[in-house]
Amino acid sequence: MDGLYLFVLIAISFSAYKGELGMARITLGSIVNSIKGSIGEMVYSTWKGISYIRRKATTSQNAQSSDQEHIRIRLAECSKYWYDTLTQPQRDAWETYAASLPVGSSSPGDIIKPALGPFSGYTAFLRNNILAYSAGISAIGVFIAAAPIGVTPPDAPVSVSGSWVAPNLVVTWSPGTVPGTRARIWIRSIDNKFHGQVRTHEAVAVGTKNVTSIAGRLGQYIALANAPGIYEIQMDSVDANGQCSPPSTLVRNINVT
Repeated sequence: MDGLYLFVLIAISFSAYKGELGMARITLGSIVNSIKGSIGEMVYSTWKGISYIRRKATTSQNAQSSDQEHIRIRLAECSKYWYDTLTQPQRDAWETYAASLPVGSSSPGDIIKPALGPFSGYTAFLRNNILAYSAGISAIGVFIAAAPIGVTPPDAPVSVSGSWVAPNLVVTWSPGTVPGTRARIWIRSIDNKFHGQVRTHEAVAVGTKNVTSIAGRLGQYIALANAPGIYEIQMDSVDANGQCSPPSTLVRNINVT
């Protein structure tokens, strides 16, 4: 998924959604004890017995917002699948798998900041399914139901390099000893005009990919040829079970002119 914002952190996704909409608690009188629906730009509803009012969500045409909405849909459907479809033995297997996951780590300056454990079975299930989705391995409505207990996660791509060959930033790599299914390319500008983001992905065995654009702070995609500066890239790989590798070596000082 092009333009996907930094590795999905579930809590951030939900808190950002709440912040975008804005809401206020309201107190009702003895005659009117509940209210739902919308009037103009305002929506009235109830959550856990608390009545509140919020502004309607606005429809955004920018691509990054669309990507974020897809992630929210994916989170919601995975959560529902966990509770409504997975069997108890399957959920128990995810708990066992979660207990085996190491605590993530990164080096100073890394673009990729791995999610930190410890994980529960539920969060491990969400994590693997979101990673597979963000890497283009699985689609909306397709789930990894079986916990990959005992399956070795992939290695990071090695020999990662990037060079500017207008109008593309050409990224090359080797798969690693334990290759994943897909490689993800992360990119950022050192002047912070463009935050770190997963910009594109490719089958890890291909070993090369052209990065043609980057997502700005407002979500719009900008051709790299129109966004000169010094960039950094980093990669990871994801396998068919939604397991992610550590980050590759950070590649610095790519001059986009």
